Amino acid sequence: MSTIPENPSSPPNSGMAVEIDPKPRFWGERSYSKAFATSLPLLIITLLIRWQFRETLGERGLYSTFLPAVIIAAHFGGVWPGLTLTLLGVLGTNLMLSSHILKLDPKATADSLALLMFVGTGIVISVLSESVHRTYQRNLILERRRQAQLAIQQTEERFTHLMRHSSDMIGIVAPDGRILYVTPSVKRILGYQPEERIGQNIQDDPIVHPDDRAATLAFFKLISERPGISVNAEFRLRHANGNWRDIEAVGQILLDESGALIINCRDVTDRKQAERTIHENEQRWGSLTKMLPQLIWTANADGTVDYYSPQFMKFTGKTSEELYQEGWENLIPEEDYSAVISQWKACVASSENFNLEFRIRGADGISHWFKVQAVPVRDYDGTVIRWLGSCTDISELKQAEADLLAAKDNAETANQAKDEFLANVSHEIRTPMNAILGMTNLLLDSSLDEYQHDLMQTVKSAGDNLLTIINDLLDYSKMDAGKLELELTPFSPGQTVQEVVNMLQPRIETRNLKLICEIGESVPETVLGDASRLRQVLMNLLTNGIKFTPSGEVKVSVELSDRNEEQIALTFHVQDTGIGIAPERQHSIFEAFEQEDTSTTRKYGGTGLGLTIASRLVRAMQGEIQLQSTPGKGSTFSFTAVFRPPESSEQITSVDSSDVPDAQEQSRALKILIAEDNEFNVKLLEQLLKQQTHSYQVATDGEQALRLLQLEQFDLLLLDIHMPLKDGFEVARELRSREAETQAESRLPVIALTARSTPQIREQCLAAGMDDLVTKPMQPEELWQAIRRVCPAPTDSSHPPSLIDCQMVRATCGENVELLQVLIESFLENVPAQLIELREVHSRGDLAALREAAHKIASALRTFSATAGQLALKTEEAALAEDSDECDSCVAQLVDCCERLWPQVKTLSLELLVN
Repeated sequence: MSTIPENPSSPPNSGMAVEIDPKPRFWGERSYSKAFATSLPLLIITLLIRWQFRETLGERGLYSTFLPAVIIAAHFGGVWPGLTLTLLGVLGTNLMLSSHILKLDPKATADSLALLMFVGTGIVISVLSESVHRTYQRNLILERRRQAQLAIQQTEERFTHLMRHSSDMIGIVAPDGRILYVTPSVKRILGYQPEERIGQNIQDDPIVHPDDRAATLAFFKLISERPGISVNAEFRLRHANGNWRDIEAVGQILLDESGALIINCRDVTDRKQAERTIHENEQRWGSLTKMLPQLIWTANADGTVDYYSPQFMKFTGKTSEELYQEGWENLIPEEDYSAVISQWKACVASSENFNLEFRIRGADGISHWFKVQAVPVRDYDGTVIRWLGSCTDISELKQAEADLLAAKDNAETANQAKDEFLANVSHEIRTPMNAILGMTNLLLDSSLDEYQHDLMQTVKSAGDNLLTIINDLLDYSKMDAGKLELELTPFSPGQTVQEVVNMLQPRIETRNLKLICEIGESVPETVLGDASRLRQVLMNLLTNGIKFTPSGEVKVSVELSDRNEEQIALTFHVQDTGIGIAPERQHSIFEAFEQEDTSTTRKYGGTGLGLTIASRLVRAMQGEIQLQSTPGKGSTFSFTAVFRPPESSEQITSVDSSDVPDAQEQSRALKILIAEDNEFNVKLLEQLLKQQTHSYQVATDGEQALRLLQLEQFDLLLLDIHMPLKDGFEVARELRSREAETQAESRLPVIALTARSTPQIREQCLAAGMDDLVTKPMQPEELWQAIRRVCPAPTDSSHPPSLIDCQMVRATCGENVELLQVLIESFLENVPAQLIELREVHSRGDLAALREAAHKIASALRTFSATAGQLALKTEEAALAEDSDECDSCVAQLVDCCERLWPQVKTLSLELLVN
């Protein structure tokens, strides 16, 4: 192979050379066989034709007939085939066509001349053909030589082009080590120009790394010793910028007379770096798996594990070969096996993360709890190629969870024991309190002189305070245990506020203090919520304000702050002009057992739980109590409570006309069985029932109560829950079971008597078959209302049901005869006229005026009748909705109700309210 020039003058021709056909169009290569194969048959055919027509043709043109065969033979074979065919034509003519060719006569002489001319012509044709053939052969040799040179030139150009544009660095080195040629890629790989490298000697090349110099010399020596065999080597060369590049070289001797070496050098620095990175990562992975406390493992895409960390093998006490052969599945306890394997297969099938807690058996035979996690490793197109997993020992955590659950159970047991203790203490305290307060009320209703009345009033106040303390402690205990539950019943927030004010009114009659109540016009008449808890919050805040306000006023107000389809938010303010609270104490005033200071407790009394309970109740109503206070000027407590809007079927209706019949309706005497084991409570109930002319019998235990119920007929059973032999629940269940067995015509009403006033107790009582519940210490009115609910008076068509809301009227006038008379007179003087005005604007179809008139009359009607007040509010809502048909219906109902209400208000007296 020729040596590649150092600087090719022109780029190689990358196109293919045009092939030139060296054969002429007529002449071809010499071929004796082809010459005789074509000319002899032609000669024979010519002789046969000439012989066949010899009579016709005679001897004219006898020899010229064979010239085509001679020409063909000379064309294909040259001189010798042409001469041969010429002689054969002469012989064939003389033997077959002429018999006097050699005779001495004129005719024979002419034929001889023709023969000589034919022979001469054949010789000339043959010689000329031979000349043409020889010329063709010379031209053919020259053309083939030219094409061979052209092919060599094209090969050299292609080779030069390949080397000049190769991504690898290719060089030619003389046998003495001198670099003869190097491709331009040396600039890209090492940063040198080709001219800088040509002429350098590889035996002392400065760019070779000192540590690799010996290996490089051995590489070139081995190439020289092994001609025709490729030799590989790796070494480092210094880049022009000073960095070392990793080179992979392949060398071989050029098979020509020069004995030069051709070396192909490839830059493998990036590959080497990648290999080093992979090796470092493998080392890091191995070190990490050895250091981590977790058991690390990897698996193929199909879920078969292909690697276990040293910690895994140490924990299981098995080698990797044993683990591969036996499988990790055999380390799972039998009770966990199915769940673990099924979930692992499901995760592999769906390519989702695996996360499960299960036990793995260790080398000591003990199964430890592990949190096993595995994530799929994906390639660039998202296909899962393997799994990476870890097992974290959570045995201690599981033990801690078990200990925590045990502690929780113990705490719940202790908390339940505490609740039971508080309930029992409450029951034991409320039972004598029931007798104390009940007897005190009976004495206060009897004829006492002023001194005796004051003494009994003091006893009653002390008993009420003690009952308040007990209730506060029980409420705080419920809240602290997280067992506070709010009821969801329809009630009137305005009426609830007014009731609280009316209940507290007697406390300020002897003091220079005013109690003011303001209810915003936009406050809805009915909401869904817990009225008793709202009443408790207001009672605590107002009581607190009255307690710490020597003179001035205490004002409570309520207004609508927000309303939508799902909730109603009401904002309450309790403002007083009392002693106020110091700023540094305001942040702790709502904490348990806290008051403004210790002197406050000594001076004003109290447990310090009132505001704490109020705050937690408000928080349960999705609100928060805010305090603004200035020492010496007073305080303002504000809170927002969230309620639900009522459905149409949940509007408040008249209590007196349905659930709580008035005293006038309870005219018949009842035969009542008292099942109570406490003699003080028995005596109290006896005195109360005597006042209402009811007859009664007493059973001091559950079994005696059941015997009496079987022997006699009773109208009502007052049943204490806690009794000897059989408690109230057992008595109620056995009573209802007996009624079902005997198919009794009537169901005996049962009222539970209990000192526990929790929703759970109420639910248990109703579930056992009881009809109502009265809490100890019982108030006489609460007992009468319960009796009226379960034992309504027979309906008398001659006396229509009362529309008077006795409880509301009594709460408003505070059993003050003069105040009651003022209310009645004011009502009869103004409300009928307002009703006439309402009817007039309705007849005119003025819905806006109708709404104002209905709103105006509603507040006055609510004072005496919840039913009439509710009808007025419905009229207002219908007018606001511009529903004319609904307005017509509501106005008609309101007018009818008011016409029945006027005479009942006229005949209303304090005696009727009390009885």
